[in-house]
Amino acid sequence: NASPTITNPRFEGNQAIFGGAMYNNGTTSGTSKGVSNPTIKNTTFANNKALDPRTATDPANAISGQGGAMLNWGGGGTSSPTIDSCTFSGNTAVADGGAILNWGLSGVSSPSIINSTFSGNSSGTQGGAINNYGFVGKSNPTIVNSTFSGNAANTGGAIINIGTWGAATPVISGSILWGNTVSGTG
Repeated sequence: NASPTITNPRFEGNQAIFGGAMYNNGTTSGTSKGVSNPTIKNTTFANNKALDPRTATDPANAISGQGGAMLNWGGGGTSSPTIDSCTFSGNTAVADGGAILNWGLSGVSSPSIINSTFSGNSSGTQGGAINNYGFVGKSNPTIVNSTFSGNAANTGGAIINIGTWGAATPVISGSILWGNTVSGTG
């Protein structure tokens, strides 16, 4: 179980292949279900990058470079953080999830996002702010009283939901989505 409480830090200018600033990994090991459900409060994620060193200039062929600020990986277990009163701004992913990629992958990646702001994040492919990707698992986040503005991607300017043999059905309430853009469809 890797579920710390993180309060008041600033993650800025970090780079990684998966999860530019933070990678929450719920991967199952043997018969033990992995759990990575941190509580993150009053935290700023700014100008972090998820890169794919092999295809940095060709996002259509990227297989890494996902989750500009954060990657929540179910991986047969659970990776469902609580994100409360956080700011995600200017984060970039060469592939999916400019700010956050929630990837179920035979597990669960369904964070609770409350009173948070997503602005100016971008993805080279899908989900300028958030990509919810069930893929043989579940990615069903709850998003409450949050704002998404000025995010950009090829598809899903603010949020994209992709089930692919799984479920990607977020519950969004009391939130504002405005001024997000796409260069392709959706």
